[in-house]
Amino acid sequence: MSLDKEIIQKAHSLRDIIHDNSAQYFHTLPLAISESGLILPNKTKHTFYTEYDIKDLLTIGAITQSPILLTGGTDLGKTTLARLVMNALFGKEEEGWHKIDLDTDFGKDAYANVDFSAITEGKTLTELYKASSFLFLPGLILDEINRLHAKLGNKLLHFFDKDITLPDGSRVKLGKQLGNGNTYQFQIAAVNEGGEYQGTFDMDKALRRRIVIEIPLDIFTPTPYDRLCIQKQGQKETELRNKTSNLETVLEIYKKTGSLQLHPTAEMFISYLEAFDYCKHSLTENKGGVDSKNGSVRHICAKPIEIGGQPSPTEMGCEFLRTFENELCPYVRGITPGVSKNLIAVAKGFALLRATKFVEMIAGHLAGKERSQLSYAIKNPEKFTESLQKYAGTDLTGKGLARAAVEKYFNSLEVERCDIEAAIGFVGYSKVGIAGPWIIKHYQGNRYEAVKSFSRQAREKFEEGLLKPEVWLIGKHKSNWKDAIKNIPGSDKEKVMSELESYCKNENPWLWRVITPYLKDEETLGKDEAQKLYE
Repeated sequence: MSLDKEIIQKAHSLRDIIHDNSAQYFHTLPLAISESGLILPNKTKHTFYTEYDIKDLLTIGAITQSPILLTGGTDLGKTTLARLVMNALFGKEEEGWHKIDLDTDFGKDAYANVDFSAITEGKTLTELYKASSFLFLPGLILDEINRLHAKLGNKLLHFFDKDITLPDGSRVKLGKQLGNGNTYQFQIAAVNEGGEYQGTFDMDKALRRRIVIEIPLDIFTPTPYDRLCIQKQGQKETELRNKTSNLETVLEIYKKTGSLQLHPTAEMFISYLEAFDYCKHSLTENKGGVDSKNGSVRHICAKPIEIGGQPSPTEMGCEFLRTFENELCPYVRGITPGVSKNLIAVAKGFALLRATKFVEMIAGHLAGKERSQLSYAIKNPEKFTESLQKYAGTDLTGKGLARAAVEKYFNSLEVERCDIEAAIGFVGYSKVGIAGPWIIKHYQGNRYEAVKSFSRQAREKFEEGLLKPEVWLIGKHKSNWKDAIKNIPGSDKEKVMSELESYCKNENPWLWRVITPYLKDEETLGKDEAQKLYE
């Protein structure tokens, strides 16, 4: 199901509101660049690039209700940015959003009020405590969450679950009630991390798991232009200019964004990223069944390579060890189903903003502007009009062509693989299992680049598999592989399946794990059939 033009237009306006309201925060470095394109009738692709900045990522967090963690050193403006974005989304502080300053004194008094009249009026204990009103606001900033003691920090697990227990045992769901038992609350957390910050604690792994998007600002530092703007601004106090809430627009976009469908290739690519938990030499064929050392299973890779079904006396090492750059396989684990779920949600936000940037690209092309910073860049602009005509199936030019192309793009909007790749560096930043020493050795300790490298190498191997004739023959109907197999002539079916299995098991075992679920027979024995055996 694609999104209608009205929702995309509202998302475009909301994004502009956020950027305009947070113009006092200077950060013009692209955080993500995705490669997309127009698929033309002859199956060629006219490529264009979409850029996303930090304010785009915060917009995506809001329209997908994905909690965000801003990390980095002091003076990077993490809290300032959070306040400006919350102000743009929900209006005045304490009316649409609230900021909690966390420290070692954080406890039940921070989120529950004692109703002393309950004592004098003889009310029950369950009426003694009332949840603080800010818990029900649509926006919440949690500042310095790693300055809590670890035991107190455990309370935050339930904040990010949006389901907390008051001191009297009653439970409260955080956020704006949506009328169907669900709530909405967009949460932004900010921390200073590192040994140089006294009084901070390591964040619990379970806590990080609950925060969907992580943005490491020490990696995405301000550009020289940003620094000049900051310098000129001086000590000017940040202004929260917006007085009206855009909550209803946010909720409408949030509800509709969830209906975006995944392109079959994007669906398969996510499964491919999950499949990297495969290990040939594990007794369970999963890396989780192997005792890792510093996050790596490299110690079990030194097995004799089989040549012609027989172990080689000279060649040692798993044949998949050097399939990727820097012997990636033993140092990385596949993403979990929970990470996949979050990755899909955030990728839907990227797809929606990609549609808004497509409109900007078409408008720019009409004006002779083939690139716009933090928005788009067209490859081969001299042929772009011709490509648009082929894409839209029309001979129109100018605004007529632009409208036809935009309408078709909106009607066919799906989550593509490029959206998955744009999202994974932030969703998988601390959640993709990659050995720390390997990241230090090959990426100077930059976890974001290591995760992106994993995604890129996985994509290249995935594409290699899809181009194999036997894979392509079956996979051309990826949405229904079983029907595709049934349509293969009987004399060829066994050969095609044999070649497919041979390629996967010998060269691309991760792809085999992706394909087999599509081939699974879902027919089950009916209850009546089973009951007859008792008669």
